[in-house]
Amino acid sequence: MSSSNLTIFLVPICLYSLLLIMVIIQMVRLFKNKAEQNLYLVQFRTHSLLIVFLLARLLTLTLEFQNSTSLVWLFVIKRIAYLVFFTSFTLLLYFWVKISHSFQRNRRNRQTAKIPFIIINVVLYGFSLICVMIFGLSLETVSYNNSFYKANVLIIAAAFFLQSIGFVAYGIILFRKFKKMSGLFPDRKTFLAKITFVSLLISLCFLVRFVVLLYYPITARFLNSWLFLISAYLIPEIIPTLVQLIVLRPRIITEMGESETHLISDEKEQSTLYVTENTD
Repeated sequence: MSSSNLTIFLVPICLYSLLLIMVIIQMVRLFKNKAEQNLYLVQFRTHSLLIVFLLARLLTLTLEFQNSTSLVWLFVIKRIAYLVFFTSFTLLLYFWVKISHSFQRNRRNRQTAKIPFIIINVVLYGFSLICVMIFGLSLETVSYNNSFYKANVLIIAAAFFLQSIGFVAYGIILFRKFKKMSGLFPDRKTFLAKITFVSLLISLCFLVRFVVLLYYPITARFLNSWLFLISAYLIPEIIPTLVQLIVLRPRIITEMGESETHLISDEKEQSTLYVTENTD
């Protein structure tokens, strides 16, 4: 193996290993401070999924480096990495959606907000399971030209595209809503800047993944090894994970959760005032 090919494997292995250490450290901090965080479960669940994702990704890179397993097993482990990573950010996006729906008086909308997330994840996991069963039970090697393989790639690409749109849409909604709440956050400008930055950056990263996943099914050609590494893994996986660990710290999540509590309390007061005024 040439030094260039060796570097292609070693660079992501080192980066993903570093991320795994950072996530574990953050988990320890969450456990220590959970008594002070009303919504630590949001971060705990998301970080738990990130740990599973990072372990799966490191396993695929190690197996590819050693060239010691069949394409079927690589396909399975890669799908686990894709799906768990997608679900971890689905939880984050749903948390934002839940807060945005706190501005509405209709509680039914808050309850039904999770339905699209459940449907997308069920379709994604279900079709991936079907593909795994087809390749596994038939003992076939995974072919990039296989119609089921291409369909699975297209579904994953579509899911990340929808998630990209979701982060932009609800990022804008949260920005507009929190902008009106001048008394809730002392450092409102900084908080709003973080919402905008996180929304746009994660959305852009997932949009890059969408384009890269479509490249082979459409062109039937492979990208350059380094270009594929950067655009398929480093940008859409490492950057969003770093954003979650560094920008969306437990304190920020707690502040957003506290804002939801304030909104619900204000909503009850307004509803009571409305009823009183209309019964007098």
